Amino acid sequence: MRKNIIYTNHFVIFILLFSLSVMLSELICMPGGGAFTFAATQLEEEILEEASETDGESVSGSADGSQAAEAGEAEGKDYEIYVNIPSFTLRLIADGVCEKKYKVRVGKMASKTITGLGSITKKFKTSYFRYASGPQQGEVIRYSNIRSSYNGKIVKRIKIPYDKIRGLELEINGEVTGQIIHATTNPETLGHACSSGCVGMSIEDMLDLYSRVKPGTKVLIEYNPVEYHDETFYFYSDIYKLNPDYSDILEEIFNSYGISYTDDFIKQIIKKGKKQKKVNISEVYGEMREKLAFEEVSVF
Repeated sequence: MRKNIIYTNHFVIFILLFSLSVMLSELICMPGGGAFTFAATQLEEEILEEASETDGESVSGSADGSQAAEAGEAEGKDYEIYVNIPSFTLRLIADGVCEKKYKVRVGKMASKTITGLGSITKKFKTSYFRYASGPQQGEVIRYSNIRSSYNGKIVKRIKIPYDKIRGLELEINGEVTGQIIHATTNPETLGHACSSGCVGMSIEDMLDLYSRVKPGTKVLIEYNPVEYHDETFYFYSDIYKLNPDYSDILEEIFNSYGISYTDDFIKQIIKKGKKQKKVNISEVYGEMREKLAFEEVSVF
């Protein structure tokens, strides 16, 4: 009798553990996170596919031939796209002038966004996000959890508006890798390195970009932790831990603009840049002149 009780208890415990594991697996595979929340669900698939595709690892979409020829022609402009990974920005450039700047998200450490030169190969007017693994692998993700902030609390759950989700297939360094520029329903992820390599934009910004570019539009993706605009240096976090040589970067920038500099001048800019992230060279020059004048007065 005692053995029967022991066996019965073991069976009950097994049933409870099995039920719990099933419940957990269902929670992990719920279609709320997917490519948009990047939480513990690990459903970070950003592949864009046609509804008829069954291969969850392929990259495809509903190619938009109608708008491809019209994009950019209404304004008579030939655009280029420039993405700087550490600044989380995508710039739309025409005739060497930046006309639009969009905030984006980029690949995380484990799946870095690929740098290089290339172009848009396809425009996806109808694009879908699919589960990358698990029992729902290959199925379209229907819902997205919206958070209060990046990695914050879930505040609501929405149905993904696929009629507004656009995508741009890229060829970088002569290869189509599956790295895509596409819309995301989670604007709280913009400005973060959290994707599977794709460049994510808000739905509104993606619709705007989509209307301006076409297959063949040049795309340049770089990793520049320092940018220079209007006598100001902008320092960005080294999100991929590449340990850049800031002295070499600043020297190259100064030389390209024909600006005279000294080693001490560069050191001061780097020192301020790592603290303030934004450094005006005129201010640094003025501070150095004041310091030099004070030292000369002190000598006398």
